[in-house]
Amino acid sequence: MSNTLSDFQNKAFIKEILESAGLHQPSINSKIKLFRKSAEKLNEAGINDQITAKGYFVPGRLEVLGKHTDYAGGSSIVAAVDRGFCLVFTEREDSKVRIFNVLDNEKVELPLNCDIETESEHWSHYPATVIKRVVRNFGNGLHGCDIAFASDLPVAAGMSSSSAMVISIFMAIATSNQLFQTNKYKNNIKNNIDLSQYMACIENGRTFNGLDGSKGVGTFGGSEDHTAILNCEADYLTQFSYCPIKNQQKMKVPEQYVFVIANSGVNAKKTGTAMDKYNKASILTQKINDLWNKKTNFNDNNLFDALNRSEGSLDRLKKYILDYKNNKYSSQNLLDRLEQFYKENFQIIPKSIEAISNDNLDKFGKLVDRSQVLTTYKLKNQVPETEYLSREARRLGAVAASAFGAGFGGSVWILVKKNTAKKFIQKLSTNYSILYPESSESANYFIANAGPAAFDL
Repeated sequence: MSNTLSDFQNKAFIKEILESAGLHQPSINSKIKLFRKSAEKLNEAGINDQITAKGYFVPGRLEVLGKHTDYAGGSSIVAAVDRGFCLVFTEREDSKVRIFNVLDNEKVELPLNCDIETESEHWSHYPATVIKRVVRNFGNGLHGCDIAFASDLPVAAGMSSSSAMVISIFMAIATSNQLFQTNKYKNNIKNNIDLSQYMACIENGRTFNGLDGSKGVGTFGGSEDHTAILNCEADYLTQFSYCPIKNQQKMKVPEQYVFVIANSGVNAKKTGTAMDKYNKASILTQKINDLWNKKTNFNDNNLFDALNRSEGSLDRLKKYILDYKNNKYSSQNLLDRLEQFYKENFQIIPKSIEAISNDNLDKFGKLVDRSQVLTTYKLKNQVPETEYLSREARRLGAVAASAFGAGFGGSVWILVKKNTAKKFIQKLSTNYSILYPESSESANYFIANAGPAAFDL
């Protein structure tokens, strides 16, 4: 039985689906409001209550460990969060895609073709990139849709709001055109792991299987965000490895504990001038890998494959780097990036999984501290605000705390006992506002659970 637009204004209808998907209170109540607002926006745009409508919840992601490891073939520990995009959409007969950003009261109208251009600094750049790639891969005979979304995911906070938007728009267009049933889709995308990789390729512009690449959004990122958004489970942390993506193992979030997200108020944008900073970490790993292949005559695909060859690979790579002469990237730049990747991927993540599995949260916290130090001094993608929040959270008694995401701003995750979370937020926010009054004006704090992967309603 098809749902109508009026169903998405029915509290009982939405609540039942959200509960069965694994969302917790009070997240369910907030999502009900967002779905209803999205449906109401389509009503206001002249769409009849009784027309067939569909909906998706697409979460953000929490990166517990695995800072800039995915595109180098490493692994990470991630979760989907119980915040994200609540979208409702209806089909159109023409080839237009109308997108309503409900909470910001903005609308964009985009044609389904390969020639559309948008400002890279505006959120419409992401839907436009999706549309161009879908048309390139699945043909020109597609029809449009009207999409309304409301998101409680903070923007530019390191929680993958951009990737969640990319997935949201793709799901609406693909569902409206029944792309999942086409031979071209089924021949190239077999499961949600493949879909994660394809979503990443939409962003980075690369070809995926028989689906040709095109200009992406401009970042040289990997597939961690998309993998978490499409494959994680409620109440669990999951370790994935990348290039190719593999689901390694899952671990229950420790009982009686919850994540507090402290958004620093410093935007972690991946557009404009910030893009070069973000891309540098990726470029350095590629330079190291290229140097390895040149010196050894191997053809390893990424830095993980190079380091995983033998116990002596790390020392050999260090020697090659010390002998390397380049005007743009110094040997120290390369050595720092190598050390951060090696220790994060080969030491900290395996030991952290063991600590979580053995309920040794004290050891887990110390390992996360090491990861944060490496991020600050070797990866060099932190700002004073995120450094302070992670350090102060530990001083206030958090089990563990770390900045995450692209870096250069964004958020810090903090693991605390559920019954202390609200008071903890009060203390941390007060202390932060004293030291960083300007950033604190845009900062926000909230409790987050490990939620389900994206699902349809």
